[in-house]
Amino acid sequence: VYNKDVIDTCFAKITPVRYNEQVDLFGLVDCVPLPAGHSIGSANWVIKAGDYKISYISSSSKLTNHTLPMEVISLANPDVLLLSNLSLNPMYFPDNTLSEVCNVVTSTVKAGGNVLIPCHSTGVILDLIEWLIQNLNKNSLSDVPIIIVSPVADAALAHPDIYGEWLNDAKQAKLYIPELPFQHSQLIKSKRIHHFSNVADGMREVYKTPCIVFAGHPSLRCGDAVLLLEKWRDDNHNAAILIESEFSFPTTLAPFLPMAMRSYFCPIDPSINYTQASKLIKDIRPKTVVTSPTYFRAPVSHPNRSDLVLVSDVQVVELGVGETVNLQQPQTSINVELSLEQLDQLNMQPLKTNEGYQLVSHISGILKARDNKPSLGPPNSNSPGSVMYGEVELQELISVLTSKGLTPNKVETLGAGDHFLISLSDHNSTITLSPNVTSITAHSGKMRHTLQSIVSSLLRFFVKCFIWFLAF
Repeated sequence: VYNKDVIDTCFAKITPVRYNEQVDLFGLVDCVPLPAGHSIGSANWVIKAGDYKISYISSSSKLTNHTLPMEVISLANPDVLLLSNLSLNPMYFPDNTLSEVCNVVTSTVKAGGNVLIPCHSTGVILDLIEWLIQNLNKNSLSDVPIIIVSPVADAALAHPDIYGEWLNDAKQAKLYIPELPFQHSQLIKSKRIHHFSNVADGMREVYKTPCIVFAGHPSLRCGDAVLLLEKWRDDNHNAAILIESEFSFPTTLAPFLPMAMRSYFCPIDPSINYTQASKLIKDIRPKTVVTSPTYFRAPVSHPNRSDLVLVSDVQVVELGVGETVNLQQPQTSINVELSLEQLDQLNMQPLKTNEGYQLVSHISGILKARDNKPSLGPPNSNSPGSVMYGEVELQELISVLTSKGLTPNKVETLGAGDHFLISLSDHNSTITLSPNVTSITAHSGKMRHTLQSIVSSLLRFFVKCFIWFLAF
């Protein structure tokens, strides 16, 4: 479906950012990524539009693992908290399932069987390998080979040692000794851990029974894990352990049943559970929480488990898949850029308000906006301009567009019914109508000016006057 050029073009649009780095998006909002504690590179976000603050919590973890711990303080006191990606299997505690995996692996290899762990090539596998190594050493099984099979195995194992800034303090400290932060790096050198791009890439040379193999894909619908499962399924000494929580245990194994090979479901999901999420809401103290309605319903299999339900003592807006909600932003003030000369003109005076005394000053000028960043220019009474105002009627705009040969391909209603998205797919352009703003997106400057002229023809004009405002 996609060729390499399309993929390269897509990746070229990605801008890497560091934790706590502020990113300006078109002058509309400022975004700051924060450590989420889930896996290397996972992030939560603080999004600010003026004084309006949104905290977005995605895949996050409060467990101690190889990544930087979750940052909570910077998320506090938002107007809106977007909460998503809670644990998919909250009935299973990661510490317990991790211990179960180690016990199953130990008992299986002691009995002379092979262990297959279908999983992703990054994430929880890094911690699991270290736990398994310790457990095998305790049980005098240090000669059992660990094999990792993935097309990206080489890069997936090397990157954690390169990007030390994403790791927790203990692993970062090893970089200054110098020492590699993960055990697997040294174990690869000592030939205890082997990695291959696929089972035909030299795995036969190091393979022996018993062994432990990590392979993809965890869905068991593709990848080398399918080949190994087919090869080992008829021996009841072997075991398959499913650790990825996003795949259903019965559905994943269904095509391979019946089989003599033993199978276990041990989901190691570090994501925050419902109890932790409920406490986060109390700690962060948002005014409104936007989250999935499914989080407020206990699983059918455990209807009386209150710890499997999200609890919130603040206003909740439920947002389902494919739904849109309109969150009204109270626009109390805007930040305006002033020049050094204008700052010198300020005569700050105390003013008593409901929140106490504040320093204010009068200043005059012409309010301008470029890339959605307002600034105050000097007054210029000699060249008064004109300003457009009024409301663009949807049907009137569609009629004018059609008369100009720009018939809309699609008109969508957004939000509470007062926002409209007009798609001109044939011209790679869109027009978004809202009560206070009309936005035009066009592929070329010529088309943008054409659409701007059409919209302007539906508005009125008045002579621009000077703008007076209070500078706090």
